[in-house]
Amino acid sequence: MTNDQTSGGRLLRHAPELAVFIIILALLVLCALTFNSYGFTTDEQNGLWRASNIIDFYMSGGEDSAELTAIRPENFYGAMADVLALWLQRLFPALGLDSRHLVSGLFGVIGVYYTYRLGEHLGGRWVGVAAAAFLALSPMWLGYSYMNLKDVPFGTALIASSFYGLRVMGEASPPRWTILLGLGIWCGALGTSKLTGILLLGFCVLVLLVFWLIQNGWLSIRTLVQRAFLCAGVGLVGIIIFSIAFWPQLYLYSPVQTFRAVLQFLNYDPWRGSVLLNGAFFDQDNVPRTYLATYVLITTPLLALALYIFSIPASLLDRRYAMLGAIALPPAFLAIQWATEAQVYNGSRQFLFIIPFLCVGAGYGLVALSRIGNSMLARYGTLAVFAVFAAWSVYTIASLFPYQYSAYNLLVGGTKGAENRYYIDVWRSAEREGLRAIDALLPDDGKRYRVYACGSQLNFERFPRLQPVLDPNQPWDYALRLPRCSLTNPPGLEVIGEIRRQGILFAALLKPERAGKVPPDPQ
Repeated sequence: MTNDQTSGGRLLRHAPELAVFIIILALLVLCALTFNSYGFTTDEQNGLWRASNIIDFYMSGGEDSAELTAIRPENFYGAMADVLALWLQRLFPALGLDSRHLVSGLFGVIGVYYTYRLGEHLGGRWVGVAAAAFLALSPMWLGYSYMNLKDVPFGTALIASSFYGLRVMGEASPPRWTILLGLGIWCGALGTSKLTGILLLGFCVLVLLVFWLIQNGWLSIRTLVQRAFLCAGVGLVGIIIFSIAFWPQLYLYSPVQTFRAVLQFLNYDPWRGSVLLNGAFFDQDNVPRTYLATYVLITTPLLALALYIFSIPASLLDRRYAMLGAIALPPAFLAIQWATEAQVYNGSRQFLFIIPFLCVGAGYGLVALSRIGNSMLARYGTLAVFAVFAAWSVYTIASLFPYQYSAYNLLVGGTKGAENRYYIDVWRSAEREGLRAIDALLPDDGKRYRVYACGSQLNFERFPRLQPVLDPNQPWDYALRLPRCSLTNPPGLEVIGEIRRQGILFAALLKPERAGKVPPDPQ
């Protein structure tokens, strides 16, 4: 055998690892080049407030605890990713608030990696690669990865801890210390993002484990009980350690305060507003049960949806029953939300954690499709279909950048067809680009100009000449109309610029038609 043949065979054996390495590397490069291009959301203000209180508490030697011990809804969430981002900002001040998007983007990349790990464990190396590719090409996941420091780290921690939990519970041999360490770290990250995530983790591991054991053989009851206690112990240690750094409220509440906090959390309903579904607005107390499932269906790429559905009969025919665990989780969570009518709003961002599991199913569907008949036509045909899908996804992401989380599939006519019917830029992140456009129009006179907009004040950080106006009835020089706040331009205002993607309006730059008069409310 020649050296060329040996090298070629070695390269072929390691092709899946090389493919996922390229995917991760490309995402890291993308993160480094674009993390500072995204606008800030109103939700990020709350996260920054939580992180500031926690860091101030430690910087004061534990004396500044008044904000942390207050019984208020904002304190019932962990702030793991927010604290990491704020520490990074203080270590590297030049990053500014964009440190938040850098940390969030890195969590998104890690989520792609653990989607690969779970897909590989359940279906093989190429299933893992395909699953990672589908998640990396998901506009919803990729878009939210840079502006959602609550749901993306939570989704990443859930799939990572699910992977490690399955390894501990399902393998016949005792788990290695590296697996236990991974479980402890990601349980800690999960619990200090949202403590209720531990309940979701238990459900995920249970579903994955049942199908894993059906395929690979059952362990003894004694072994399963021992492993369950081991998982619980390791997870608890991880949460305790992470809570010291990221959620000290757990140690500051008295027993009475803890009881009050639990009661208030169970009745947690701080958000008052309406949701948009097929052109109609619904009060938050009267959201249709189909709301969440609809948004998942119309924002997931169609090829991923089709292959996910195909993976169900394919895994049964191939007797890859372990795959059915990951496949079952997305509809199971949607069914639970439908049955309980748990409050959801702002699209499907609160259920981003189901997307990696859906991509695992789609990855298996793609690999199963390429193996039909064990023919070259199936292999190359499947590869060609995926290449077209990848090219279209890249085009969609690039043409909507940095608002790719506003992408919709052809079930509603794409993003253009969703305009005014479903959320476009639901987080109003286009405010930052709008402020940049206004700043570029200002004369070089050194004056400060007042700007009214309904987005986050964090977007003003990089524009010292622009002063935020919170009340539209107060004088202002310029305004931004964001479609989330208003669908039409009010009379008496001049449109001096627009922010558009794919011909869709994301922000309108406004100024009064006549100076010296308080203009009408732009929203």
